[in-house]
Amino acid sequence: MKQPYLGIITFSTALLLAQLVACASRTVGSQADLHFVRPRMLSCPQPQRPSDYAFASRQDSVVLEFMVDTAGHPEPNTIVVVRTTDATLNHDAKQVAARCRFQPAVHNGQPIRVSVNMPVIWLSSSR
Repeated sequence: MKQPYLGIITFSTALLLAQLVACASRTVGSQADLHFVRPRMLSCPQPQRPSDYAFASRQDSVVLEFMVDTAGHPEPNTIVVVRTTDATLNHDAKQVAARCRFQPAVHNGQPIRVSVNMPVIWLSSSR
């Protein structure tokens, strides 16, 4: 049974609403209220369907998980598919993610490596 698709309108909206997952602030020893800033997407190329893609009339998505390093670059060897509507688009989605750039996450004023979940959306050609 195909799972329902919720809350994703366009690729640009998905970029703005991309789920950036990282560890939350916590108390460590006697230190309280440690400061944590999530990574922020700065740029990401638009995904393009393969020219011979048979289902251009539908919306597809691939949700990826990967690590963003301290310079704001996705680590290509960590990019994995979490969920997909069409496995033939997985490779293209990974290539899109590898070319995205982020403002790195910051913890106590220092850039840190964090895990990010990001949807890559292909809109239907009928719109």
